[in-house]
Amino acid sequence: MFNDQRVQQISFAVPTVVFTNLAKRAGPLNIKPTEYARRLFEAAYAARVAGERGQQTEDAALDHQVRQVFLLADCEPEFIAEALLLPLERVQRMLEGWRQVARDLVDPPAKAEKPAETKAPPPPPAEPMKTGAMEAGEISVIRALWREGKTVAAIADTLGRAHKSVANFAMRNRDICPPRKADK
Repeated sequence: MFNDQRVQQISFAVPTVVFTNLAKRAGPLNIKPTEYARRLFEAAYAARVAGERGQQTEDAALDHQVRQVFLLADCEPEFIAEALLLPLERVQRMLEGWRQVARDLVDPPAKAEKPAETKAPPPPPAEPMKTGAMEAGEISVIRALWREGKTVAAIADTLGRAHKSVANFAMRNRDICPPRKADK
């Protein structure tokens, strides 16, 4: 992306969940998560600089550049970069992206996992799950079951509520559901 070939190292840590998601997105591209993060940084940096200069910054700007490169795809990458005033590296990445898509259309990548078995959906609950605010009686049940060490799932099943609603209630009401060692 940058014309200056000298590079400086930037290092920073991300939460495990972010790294895991980077790896999931980088996998289909056959690149390492750090390379994917570098590309995200370059795109964000370019958008920020363009915004500071009063230039177009939304995805439409990149889409426009991709269409321009596509129209000139029979030309040498250096010519495309010069004609469109784009960095050569960006043009090369766009062209490689198209080549990868074309290869995948001709020879789809093999799936690493077997397709998930189709299972019948679980039967609907006898009564619809309650939603909305907890009632006073429910709060006292939650308090008692939480003190007994019951799980969020067990409490939700007892109340006939969605597990997520009880989990959200527990997180917002730590006076009623104080953190447990496993909550940390």
